[in-house]
Amino acid sequence: MSDIAVHPATIVSLTQDCAVVEMYVSSACATCEGHDQCGFAEGSVKQVVVPLSSPAVYSVGQAVEVVVSQRMGLWAVVLAYILPSVLILALAVSLHAYVSEAVLALSCLISVGVYAVLLFLFRKRIQHSFHFQLRVPLNQ
Repeated sequence: MSDIAVHPATIVSLTQDCAVVEMYVSSACATCEGHDQCGFAEGSVKQVVVPLSSPAVYSVGQAVEVVVSQRMGLWAVVLAYILPSVLILALAVSLHAYVSEAVLALSCLISVGVYAVLLFLFRKRIQHSFHFQLRVPLNQ
């Protein structure tokens, strides 16, 4: 298994030190043969800012590949899904004997809200821990 993930993208804009690239991110269903019939396959266009060491190599509209390590993808999954789930489970297990279900549900919702606010407050620090790279596709 490769330790990098590669996504095709197009450069939307360039500055002296970074490029804004646009890529189509599809769900896992997109590779299924029956995704056209079931209606669950979905995707969206994402824009990512990628720092550049040599911007003269790239131009607006150029097809590129965005490279990210799978370790960073796993870290994103941990932050977005696993930690909030663990928080809810820990809260539910620790409080279920002491409070009613309504209070427990409200406590879980509030804790996830606080977690989301903390993610928002630390978004710049988290953003700096994710590193994207650009490369020209081999077939160009």
